[in-house]
Amino acid sequence: LVGWVVILAGGAAPVGGAARPRPHGAAATLPSPYDYLAGLESRRSANEAARVLYVGATRAVRRLHLLGVVERNSKGELKPTKGSFLDLLWPTVGSEFLAVSDAPADAVAADAEFASRFVRLAAPVIIDVSPAAGDVAPPAAADEDATADPYAADIGTLVHAYLEMIVGDGLDAWPGERIARLRPAMEVWLGRRGHGDRDTSLGAERAVVMLQTTLASDDGRRLLGRHEAGSAELSLARAEEQGASTHVVDRTFVEDGVRWIVDYKTAAVEGDPVAHAERYRPQLERYAALFAGEGLPICMGVFYTAIGRLIVLP
Repeated sequence: LVGWVVILAGGAAPVGGAARPRPHGAAATLPSPYDYLAGLESRRSANEAARVLYVGATRAVRRLHLLGVVERNSKGELKPTKGSFLDLLWPTVGSEFLAVSDAPADAVAADAEFASRFVRLAAPVIIDVSPAAGDVAPPAAADEDATADPYAADIGTLVHAYLEMIVGDGLDAWPGERIARLRPAMEVWLGRRGHGDRDTSLGAERAVVMLQTTLASDDGRRLLGRHEAGSAELSLARAEEQGASTHVVDRTFVEDGVRWIVDYKTAAVEGDPVAHAERYRPQLERYAALFAGEGLPICMGVFYTAIGRLIVLP
C-alpha cells in the first residue's frame, strides 16, 4: 500500500432534523433548544469528519497524497467548502493555496511541470531473447531460508521492502531513529499477514534490529549507497526453451568497473558465515548469467542483515 488519496474538497452532509420553530417577541433574540441541539449536531459532524480524515490518512504505509481544490467565493476570497476535509486542514495548508494564487500566472505555469512518480520499476525486462544452445539458466530454486518458516519469510519480506526504500530515498533520509519509529507500522503489516500479537511484536523488533544493524555497518552503507547503474529488487526475465524464467536481484550496481550482484539474507547464521554463503553460489551464478552481455567483471556476494556483513564469493 503506497498511500491513500484523500479528496479534501468534499463537503459534509447537511444536518437533518425537524423544522425550526419561529419564536416571537423577546424570545426571538435568545438561543432556542433547537439552536442548542443544532450546535451539538454540528460539533458531532465536525468531529466525525475529523475522525474519518484521521483514519484515512493514518492507513498510508509509505506515502500519503492529499488532493484539494478551492475556488474563490463571491467576494473573491479563497475559501474551502465549509465542513470539508480541506476546511479542517485549512489553518495548516491554506497558505500554500494562497501562495500559488498570488503568484504570477507565468511563474505558476513554469513551475507546473509534472513528472508522475507512479512508475512501475519492478516490471520484468526480457533479455537475451535467443540464448545460445547449452547456455540456458535453470529456473530459480526456492530460497530455503524463505520457505522453511513462513513467519521468518514474512520478516524477510518486510526487511527487503525497507532496504529497497532506503536505496531509493538515499541513506541520509533513513537515520536509525526513523527505523525505530516505524515499528508500529511493521507490527500492523505482520498482523495482516495472520500473525498473533506476540509474533508481530517480536517480528517487528527483529526487523528493526536488522535494519539498524545494516545501517550502522560499513558493508551495509556501502551496498545501500548511491552507485552507477544501481538497482534494488531488480526483476529480470530470461527467455528459454521452456518459456521464461523470472529472477529478482536484491541489489546490483557497478563500482570501479565491476558489476556487483548481492543477495540479502535475513536468517540467523550459525557457524561460519563464509561456508553458509557458499550455499547460495548457484543462485548468484544464475543472476550473474543475466548480466553476461555487459562484458564487465562480476563480483557476487551475500549480505547478512543480522550481522551487517557482506560475504564475497571468490
